[in-house]
Amino acid sequence: FAYGATGAGKTHTMLGTNDAPGVMFLTMRELFARMDLIKEDKVFNIAFSYLE
Repeated sequence: FAYGATGAGKTHTMLGTNDAPGVMFLTMRELFARMDLIKEDKVFNIAFSYLE
């Protein structure tokens, strides 16, 4: 959740760029990396939603 004034950089913080990924990309990358470590023992069902 990001809150702030228009033009404050919320979208940039959440999405980032190709060279500097934002919070959403970094979080998903970490999540999938951790899932990969235990994929032999667990079953995953994941859904994502994004609203701006």
